[in-house]
Amino acid sequence: MFGLTDRVLVIIGGGLAVLLLLALVYTKITDHSTIKNLNHSLVQKTEELRAANQDLGTCRANRINLQSSLDEQNRALEALRSSSATREQELAVIAQRARNDAQNASNRASHILASPGSSCADADRIILENSR
Repeated sequence: MFGLTDRVLVIIGGGLAVLLLLALVYTKITDHSTIKNLNHSLVQKTEELRAANQDLGTCRANRINLQSSLDEQNRALEALRSSSATREQELAVIAQRARNDAQNASNRASHILASPGSSCADADRIILENSR
């Protein structure tokens, strides 16, 4: 019924089926291993992403705090500049008053020294007249 050719073909077909089965099993095993490795890599990358997001959040909070501190310092510096300019103007006015007072005192002293008189009463009178 079956000839030699048929038997050889059955043996070759069976061998090919076994080879295909082995190839399929190998593919499944390597696919499973690859999937397992990819899942492990995914878990690692997810953890790294979470850590990076935490770091990014910390960096953003630090930047906001730094900007706030910088703004506060800039406001303080501007207030100091304004206050300094006001103090300079006030000190210039005070210095001018002091120069005027010194000149007036010098003028009064010169007037007192130039006034005639020889007694203490004359000196008291001259001083009282010039101190008003």
